[in-house]
Amino acid sequence: MQIRHYFETALNAFPEIHLELIQVLLGVNSVALYYKSVNERLALEVFFIDQEGKVYLAHNHYTTPKA
Repeated sequence: MQIRHYFETALNAFPEIHLELIQVLLGVNSVALYYKSVNERLALEVFFIDQEGKVYLAHNHYTTPKA
């Protein structure tokens, strides 16, 4: 799966969601997206990319919801 397709699928399923990109971080065979998600939660998603440019593994990290 490509990262663009991943986010397009999520945003099409939940069009009311607003995500605010904070930073893009590049690594060896990976890219991490740091952004503000739903309910002001911060999110970091790390995508590991194969030689064909497709994601084969993703790790998602979120801050705890505000009380």
